[in-house]
Amino acid sequence: MHEVYKQWCEKSKILPVQRKALSAVLHKQKLSIVRPGKISVMCVSLKEGICSAEEYNLLVTKTDEACEGKQKEIPRASEEPLVLTMDIQSLLTYPKLLVSIVSKQYYTQKLHLHKFTIYVSNNNDIRWYVWHEEDGKGAANEFTTCIIDCLKKNMHYRK
Repeated sequence: MHEVYKQWCEKSKILPVQRKALSAVLHKQKLSIVRPGKISVMCVSLKEGICSAEEYNLLVTKTDEACEGKQKEIPRASEEPLVLTMDIQSLLTYPKLLVSIVSKQYYTQKLHLHKFTIYVSNNNDIRWYVWHEEDGKGAANEFTTCIIDCLKKNMHYRK
C-alpha cells in the first residue's frame, strides 16, 4: 500500500512520508489494510465475467453454511465443550523479491511460509502457528501437530 501511496505522491508532486510514519497514522486512526476475502474477489470476478454465477453462488452458500454452524456452536462454548475455529492462509512466499521471475535469484532464494490459526471461542484465546518449508510441509501431519498442541493447552474441557 505504501508503494501505491508513493506513486500517488509522485503524480501529485507531494513528498511522501516514510512507511513507518504511514503505519503510525493508520494505527492511530485504528485502520488496517487487509487482503480482500474470497467473496470480495469472486464478486469482482463475477462482475468482470471471469467466473460464473453458479461458482459465486456455491461459494456464498458454503460460506453461509460455515457461518451458521459457527454461530450455533458459539453459545455452547462454556466449560463443557471446547469450540475451535481454524483457518489456514494460502502459501506465503518470502522474501518478496523485486527481480524478474526468470532470474536465478528468484528460484534460489524464495522460501514458503505456512500460517495456521486456531481460535478458542471459550476463552477468546488465539493460537497462531507459522513455519517455513524447511521445518515442515503443508501436509496433514503439521496441522495435526498444531491442533494437538492447542488441545493440550485446553485439556480442562470435557468435550
